[in-house]
Amino acid sequence: MKFITSSAEFKNIYNNNRRIDSKLFSLLFQNNPEAEEFSIGIIVNKRVGKAVIRNKVKRRVKYFIREHIEIIKPDYRYLIRAKPLSGLSDWVTINKELLLLFTNSQFS
Repeated sequence: MKFITSSAEFKNIYNNNRRIDSKLFSLLFQNNPEAEEFSIGIIVNKRVGKAVIRNKVKRRVKYFIREHIEIIKPDYRYLIRAKPLSGLSDWVTINKELLLLFTNSQFS
């Protein structure tokens, strides 16, 4: 697993992607066949809440990724964009939403 940190890589995935939306998150993904492991970026903007809330959402997303690493396909690059409701949601709801996004049949 590799975290995406460069602005150019974020823009590339954001502009050339497929997308799945839920109430709390948008999952943008791009096929990357030459990669041996997946890359992931997390976007949480100020509409989600103050810094404490945004950081909590990021921590919860990272925890989900660590716990469910086996269901994440290795030949993709992902961006997880948090929507404003994610800042008000508990862990169980966030976990369920992300699980639905990553197991969605549109992925195949």
